[in-house]
Amino acid sequence: MSTHNGLVQHFRLTEQQIMLRDTVRKFVKEEIVPVRAELDREPDPKKGFSWELLRKADKLGLRTLALGEEDGGVEADIITRCVMGEEMATGDLGFAVCLDQIWKISGAIVKLCNEEQKKRFIPMFRDDPECVLSICITEPSGGSNYMLPMERKETIQTRARFENGNWLLNGSKVFISNAGLSKLYLVFAMTDPEADFYHRFSVFLVPSSSPGFSIGKTENKMGQRLVWNSTVNFDDCTIPASNLVGKRGDGMPGVLKFLAEEGSNIQAGATVLGTARAAYEAAVEHAKQRFIGGKLMIHHQLTHHKLASMKMRLDAARAYLYRAALNIDDPEEETDFSMPPMAKVFAAEMAFDVAKEALEIFGAYGYMKDAPMEKYFRDAASFLHSDGVNDVLLLRAARLLYDLPAEMYQ
Repeated sequence: MSTHNGLVQHFRLTEQQIMLRDTVRKFVKEEIVPVRAELDREPDPKKGFSWELLRKADKLGLRTLALGEEDGGVEADIITRCVMGEEMATGDLGFAVCLDQIWKISGAIVKLCNEEQKKRFIPMFRDDPECVLSICITEPSGGSNYMLPMERKETIQTRARFENGNWLLNGSKVFISNAGLSKLYLVFAMTDPEADFYHRFSVFLVPSSSPGFSIGKTENKMGQRLVWNSTVNFDDCTIPASNLVGKRGDGMPGVLKFLAEEGSNIQAGATVLGTARAAYEAAVEHAKQRFIGGKLMIHHQLTHHKLASMKMRLDAARAYLYRAALNIDDPEEETDFSMPPMAKVFAAEMAFDVAKEALEIFGAYGYMKDAPMEKYFRDAASFLHSDGVNDVLLLRAARLLYDLPAEMYQ
């Protein structure tokens, strides 16, 4: 049964969404929580990812959620992915990001690719329990600034040229989620440098087995240590002409569609919401057990006032994300493209603040590696910039809201 239109205006989950959420909740409790601390502490960033966790998630149907029913998925809409991403991130944000990237990109393949491409790549993804996906946008020369209408060619330097019936890619991408794990990459490259800003770029499907494709450094990160972020290099990387997604020059509209209509910003906000919720719930339990000044912490006005404020902001962020998701999922609504970036910013800033306050409630214990709080804090910090730097997302939202001229950004 498809999950489309599964959430109406009152934000009540459907029976299927509740079943999926409970499946993830059980998976988190039984599989992620017992191993997350050990994986997080691995000094080698490549040892933090668990293929065993991915295989177990695949057996539950969690990897292929975004595929259509005919391909073994549930055609999970954005709201359903938000519910699942939040729940997964209560266990670990990095692993939730790994799956969230897979959901976004497999969903984009279903919607953006032609029938021939779907016949090639959907079975490849569906039938391999270890097939991970990545999207490649960010480069050493720039990241989130590509979202703004700046007539600067240096924003994206990876080039693709058409030669002898193939596309040849040259350049590098950095900080790419799942890179080095993935077998298929959705790559953003410049094809027409003299065209106007919105038609310089194209999008390609690049298998990791392509000649000239290689993985560089895997980043040693502060948080999100259960997922890889790596450099991707293209050295005359050769792919067939049929791997062009959409039309030549449609890359920028395609990526902006991915961020908004395909729910990238919204789903990102939902995952970090899960981390904030986990931090809040741990703080509540600690306050119920810890005695300070002769009584339980939770009986102190300052503590329960702070906890109530944290809960208020968590619920507000969830409502904002669900509202933004509903705006996209409901075909009868006119899409408000300013809502996804603003909902992501709201959730990310809330999560960082809530994780910080939860850390303070734990006191010195929260600063120690034996408690989960310092990990929640490190993880929450990642979405101050991941999936779009918050300040840039607000600039983009403002331009959409107020119809600001592109000249302002020169």
